[in-house]
Amino acid sequence: MRLRTKISIALIITSAIFSIFQVILFYISYLDQFDTAKKILKDKNDFITEKFNNYIRTSSEIVDYFIAHISRNENTIDKEHIMSMFDDFVESSSYIASAFIGLPDGSILVKPEFDIKPDYNATIRPWYTAAINAHGKTAVSDPYIDYITNDYSISVTRNINDKSGKFVGVAGTNFKTDFLIDNLVSESIYGTVQSFVINSKGIMIIHPEKNLLSTNLSFHEIFEKSSEQEGTFAASFMGINYFVSYKKIPQINWIFFTVTERSNIVSPVLDAFIKNILTFILLQILTIIIIETIVYESSQPFADLIKSMKNFAQSKDFILDESLKNVKDYEVKNLVKHYSSMAEEIYATLEELRASNEELMSAYESIEQSYDYFSNKMLEMVDGYDENTGNHIERVGILSEFIATKLGLSIDLCNKIRKYSPLHDIGKISIPQSILLKPGKLDDSEWELMKKHTVSGANIIGENSIFTVARNIALYHHEKYDGTGYPYGLKGDEIPIEATIVTIVDVYDALRSARPYKEAFSHEKTVFIIENGDSKVSPSNFSPSVMEVFKRYKDEIKDLWDLSNKA
Repeated sequence: MRLRTKISIALIITSAIFSIFQVILFYISYLDQFDTAKKILKDKNDFITEKFNNYIRTSSEIVDYFIAHISRNENTIDKEHIMSMFDDFVESSSYIASAFIGLPDGSILVKPEFDIKPDYNATIRPWYTAAINAHGKTAVSDPYIDYITNDYSISVTRNINDKSGKFVGVAGTNFKTDFLIDNLVSESIYGTVQSFVINSKGIMIIHPEKNLLSTNLSFHEIFEKSSEQEGTFAASFMGINYFVSYKKIPQINWIFFTVTERSNIVSPVLDAFIKNILTFILLQILTIIIIETIVYESSQPFADLIKSMKNFAQSKDFILDESLKNVKDYEVKNLVKHYSSMAEEIYATLEELRASNEELMSAYESIEQSYDYFSNKMLEMVDGYDENTGNHIERVGILSEFIATKLGLSIDLCNKIRKYSPLHDIGKISIPQSILLKPGKLDDSEWELMKKHTVSGANIIGENSIFTVARNIALYHHEKYDGTGYPYGLKGDEIPIEATIVTIVDVYDALRSARPYKEAFSHEKTVFIIENGDSKVSPSNFSPSVMEVFKRYKDEIKDLWDLSNKA
C-alpha cells in the first residue's frame, strides 16, 4: 500500500473518531444544557412566585392596616381619615395602583379619586364578590377590567367588620398591571422566555402580551396529569417544543409558568458543535495539503529510485536518474549512494556472468553436437545390424514426436523424444541375428533372450542424466499400462510418459510393417486391433491419455507414416 494511501486512511479514521467524539460531546452538552435550563427555569419561576407572594403578603398587610384603623368606632367609618391613609400608601407604593373601600350601599371610597357614575355599584365588582366569598380571609381576585383605567387589574381584598362583628364593607388594593408584567413575566433568559399565570380554569390572567389575557390556551392540561405542586418537563404545544417549569399556588388556585423553546437550548450547543466540526474539517484539509506536499517531496526520490531499479532489472544496464543525483535529504541521499554502489557491483558481476555464460553455451553446444553424433552412430549401428529396422526407427521418431506434441509436453521433451525414440531397440545388437531374423515363432528360451534387449539397450545408453529420456525409452517401451509388459511389469504412471508414447507407436509400426513371420497390415486394420485388441494386443496395454490422442489424430498418423515410409 502506498504511503499516501496509508496517511489518507489514517486521516479518515482520525476524522471519524473525532466526529464520533464530537457527537458524544454534543449529546453530553445537550443533556447538561437541558439540566441547566430546567434549573434556571425553575429558579426563575420560584423567584416570580416568591415576588408575587411578597406582593400579596404586603398588600394583605396594608389591607389589614386599613381595617385595623377604620374599625374603631361601631357602625361608623371616618372617611376623611381613610382617604388620608390611602393617599400615603398609594403615593409611596411602586406597585399599588389604588386603595379603596366598598360599602354595602354600593358606594366606594377610593384613592386616587375619579368621577363615579350614577349607576356605579361596588357590590357587584369582582373584587367585592371575591372578598365576600372568602368569608373573612384575604382574597385575590382574578384579573378584571378596571372601572377607572379600563385595563386589567388584580385586587387584594378582605371583609370589614365593626367591633360587634357586623359587616360594614370591603377594603382592598389594586396592583399596577404593568408593574406586575415588568417585574414578574418580562425578564428574559435564553433569548426567548415567557412567564405567565393561569387560573384553575385555564384562563390567562398574567401575560406580557395583554391581548392574551382572559384567553383559554388549554395549557393547564399539560400539568394536570401531575399531582405535584411544581415541576419541570419537556412538552409540545401548538407544534412547538418547549421546556416548561410550573408552580401551583393552591391558596388562590393560580399556576405560574416559565417556558422557553427547546431550540433556544439546543441552538447554542448545535452552533458550537457545527463550529467545532467546520474548524476540524478546515484543519484536516490544511493538514492533508501539508502532508501531501511533504509526502510528495519525500516520496518522489523513492519513486525515482524504484523506477531506476525496475529499469536496471529489465535492461541490466545501470543508469542513475539525474533527479537522484541532486537529492538533498540526507537519509535518501545516503540510500541512493548505497544503491548506486550495490548496482555497480551487480552490473560488474552480470558482465562477468555474461562472459562465463557465453563460454558455457559454447561448451554446451559442443557437448550437444557430440551427443547427437553419438546418437547417430548408434542408429547407424542398429540400422546396419537389423535389416528389418530400416525406416522403422525413423518412423517411430516422427510419430512419437507428433503424439508428444499433441499431449502438450514441453518443447524440450518433444525434441528429445524425436531424437531418442529411434534408439528404443538399440539393445537388439546384443541379440543373435538368428533369433532376430527367425521366420517362425520363437521358443520360450529364445523369447526370454529377446526380452533382454530392453535392459541391454539401457546398459548401452548408460546412466548419464543427459540421456535419461533415451534410457527410459529403451528400458520401458515394452512395459504395458495394465502391468503385463516387461522387463519389470510396471503399471500405470510408474511408466515414464516418453516410454508409453513409444509403446503405442512401436506397436502401430510393427503391425503395419512386413516381418519374416507376418505380412503388413493396413492402417484401418491396425487401428482396429489397437482400439479393440486381438490375441496379442489389448487396449488396456496403452496409457489412456496416449490412446485418446492416437484415436483423435489417427488420420494424421496414417499420413505421416505413409510419407515417411516412402522416404
